[in-house]
Amino acid sequence: RMRRLAEIGVALAESIDYEKTLNRLADLMVPDHADWCIIDLLQEGSNVCRRVAVRTSRKELESLADEFRRNYAPDLNQPHPILKAIETGQSDHTLETDDSWAESRARDDRHRFLLEQMQVNSAIIVPLRVQGWVVGTLSLFASRYSGRKYTMADVQFAEEVSRRASVALDNAGLFRDLSKELSERKRVEAALRQVSERLELAQEAANIGAFERDL
Repeated sequence: RMRRLAEIGVALAESIDYEKTLNRLADLMVPDHADWCIIDLLQEGSNVCRRVAVRTSRKELESLADEFRRNYAPDLNQPHPILKAIETGQSDHTLETDDSWAESRARDDRHRFLLEQMQVNSAIIVPLRVQGWVVGTLSLFASRYSGRKYTMADVQFAEEVSRRASVALDNAGLFRDLSKELSERKRVEAALRQVSERLELAQEAANIGAFERDL
């Protein structure tokens, strides 16, 4: 697993874009390490998360995955499974679900139907960080249809994946900040050049005026 973690770290470092990094993370998790993967990000000034990625290991369920992404982003004003990871910064897991799993998490009948299609056997939720702050969650699900069931070793693996993802997100953030700083510097330099050019024109005009007076 250490080799796999190293491969994941390298793959995530390939992009300096937040969205691409997180979607790459989801692709790396399914199907090798999860039957479903969901990535949610907090949004500034809102308690409704932005659902960045949803992946499923079954092609025939991809339309349902897209519906999860579009219509059921977490609203943190309401109880939600990712809340514990966000509030505590610690991973949360259910290694064996019971029959009430979908019912207890459903917002409405359609949501319950979608959750039932996941056939969740086990679930792991780990926080994602940027510069030490929790900014979202990575949720992994094992489904009954694959026979997969998580253990504490899988929880530890998910936590290590989260750490490597956080490093990649930090790097993407630093690049974005540097790009912003460079753009701002270029804007200031351009403004200074314009001021300098105006001063030169004003000086030339003043010199011409003085020359004409002398004539």
